[in-house]
Amino acid sequence: MQYKIKVSYYKTAEYASAQRRQTQLWFRRLQHSRNQWRTFSPKPKYRKVFEHLANVLIMDLATLESALRKAWTKDTCYPPIATEWTSERPAFGQCYVTALIVQDYLGGDIIQLSFFDGKGHFWNRINGKDIDLTASQFDQGDLSEEKVDLSTAKVVSRAELDAKESYSQYNYRYKILKERVKALLSVN
Repeated sequence: MQYKIKVSYYKTAEYASAQRRQTQLWFRRLQHSRNQWRTFSPKPKYRKVFEHLANVLIMDLATLESALRKAWTKDTCYPPIATEWTSERPAFGQCYVTALIVQDYLGGDIIQLSFFDGKGHFWNRINGKDIDLTASQFDQGDLSEEKVDLSTAKVVSRAELDAKESYSQYNYRYKILKERVKALLSVN
């Protein structure tokens, strides 16, 4: 007498292969939504990419803000005004590099606003909500209509910022802040 052994579909190689494809598609969609294309594979050489994505998914704004506040110093401040930076106003001159870091971890857009005196301000817009972690650098009258041209607020891409020499020459500040934030977040 012969018995037929029933093998569950969920234990077959075909099912495992389908699951891998589903996972790869999910990660591709995630990266597409963040405007970054990479090829994904479950191979070990891509482990760091998967770990980074896991960090992005579980990152919350409060944790990131805390790490940024601890990482801001005079050497990450905008150089022309770095002499005015104090630990009492740690957000002073940090808007450009902070907007880049927030976009790294949470995605979204970077918004740029120009002042009439030629200076500017940067913040983030994530899912339609404006997030400005450096707003505390301004006094009450600093954002008045006499000093700010609200019509200049626009979404800017990283490529646009990198193309402008005035910003690209200060990317060393971004690299310093990025390493500090990464170290602070890995401790938590």
